[in-house]
Amino acid sequence: MIDMLVAVGYSPVAEAEQTVRLAEAARLVGELPYRWLEIGLRRAPAAAAARHLDGAADVLAREGWTQNQMRARDGGVCLAKALMRAAELGHGDHPDRPGMDFRATTYYVAGRYLDVMVLARTGSPKWYLGWNDAPGRTAVEVLELVRDAAEFARVHGPR
Repeated sequence: MIDMLVAVGYSPVAEAEQTVRLAEAARLVGELPYRWLEIGLRRAPAAAAARHLDGAADVLAREGWTQNQMRARDGGVCLAKALMRAAELGHGDHPDRPGMDFRATTYYVAGRYLDVMVLARTGSPKWYLGWNDAPGRTAVEVLELVRDAAEFARVHGPR
């Protein structure tokens, strides 16, 4: 799991590449066909969604990553399960929180930030769940996406 952290560690090149991805995401969210994403982003505070995403990144780094299933035998989790685990660990709202509108949970809003970053990467409005399970996807790409989404929430999210 530590190898995954090292693989997406800090470097000036990685920081510059992230800046480009975040700028592309900000541009796309402002375009009419993708305004539905912006509406989803406003349902919970950006800082809370960023904390939830940071927690999910920590879960992925610690437990490992898998696809096409919620949890692998070796303990790895898919992106959706990483978001759930982050909520269970106190980093945000759980999607099944009683008495709360699901779309107002940090789980839901964190998912919309992930969708924004998938859009910025692919140019196509795909749900992050399908992106996670695409053949050839790697753990490093998934962790990078989560970290990008958290940073996008901090920098570009509604205040």
